[in-house]
Amino acid sequence: MKYVADALYGGWAYAAAEHLAKFVSEQTWHQVMSGEPRGRCHLLAKLAKRILKLKRKLHKAAGDIAARLSKLLGRSNIEGIFAAELAERIPLPWDTKLDTLARALRITGVTRCVLEGLDLNYCECLTHFIETEGPERAKRLLLSVAQAPERPS
Repeated sequence: MKYVADALYGGWAYAAAEHLAKFVSEQTWHQVMSGEPRGRCHLLAKLAKRILKLKRKLHKAAGDIAARLSKLLGRSNIEGIFAAELAERIPLPWDTKLDTLARALRITGVTRCVLEGLDLNYCECLTHFIETEGPERAKRLLLSVAQAPERPS
């Protein structure tokens, strides 16, 4: 945690906030950045977890559908299992968007905690981000936000 948290001071939070704010309306950004910071971080982390859980459920549903379809077509049990496992593991069209959304929510929470000067050991968004991405990737992704190019129009 400290390895990642130490990289997030200096001008990182301001640059990250500036970049993130480009993707939502000014009113929405101000509302997200207002209120009790720890509570907002908790809600953003919770929403990110739910989005990733939904992604897993969608993959499971794709597998279930493939297995049922195989059975309806009179295929053998192993063909149904094979189709189900493939369907569960093949990337779905919305995977990238769901992953990106979950990351953006957690990065916003981390940004908020850093701007408020809170102890990042208690930042749920950072903790969850490190758990899901790993420390090296989390650090790279967080630092890349502050260096991201302009949002495309």
